[in-house]
Amino acid sequence: MLSIKQRKFIVVSGIILSVLILFMEAVFHFNRFSMWSTAAHARSADLEKELQRRNNLIPHISRLVDKYSEFEEKMFKSVTEARELLNRARHPDSATAMEKDVLDKMLPGLVALSEQYPELRATQATQDLMKGFIEAENRIADAKEKFNSTVGAYNQCYVTFPGNVFAKIFCFDKLEYIGSENEVLKAPQIN
Repeated sequence: MLSIKQRKFIVVSGIILSVLILFMEAVFHFNRFSMWSTAAHARSADLEKELQRRNNLIPHISRLVDKYSEFEEKMFKSVTEARELLNRARHPDSATAMEKDVLDKMLPGLVALSEQYPELRATQATQDLMKGFIEAENRIADAKEKFNSTVGAYNQCYVTFPGNVFAKIFCFDKLEYIGSENEVLKAPQIN
């Protein structure tokens, strides 16, 4: 038989051990929610960074392609005009002195342009723009997937027992996934 003193010791030891276990469980769950919450915020920041990158990159690439296309159009127009003048100049009766003078002035400029820009690549620039779009969208999709995966792990802790109890005690809220209907994720319009 146990004495009253021994019984009190066992009861007090049991209570202290129970409180210690409960405290350790609370610390574990608080740290787990804090870790997943921090990871979700980091993934959200990664996603925002990729969205900002797209918003900065795409308009610049688009303007570059537009300017290069304008240059290419001017170049082709100048070449076409020079060919017409050259064809007329080959037939001395039809060529005027003014046309010969214009041709003499245009040819050095065309030669300089062709030396400066040996290959016209507006098509390549457009392809690069498309690759830039695809790369930016793929990076955004990866960041979104990582964010949603992290949110999924956090929410799983949030809805399962005993995590749901500790989530309420420590005032953690359920996190929302980012879906495709989110306005922030929509690609910018390019004219």
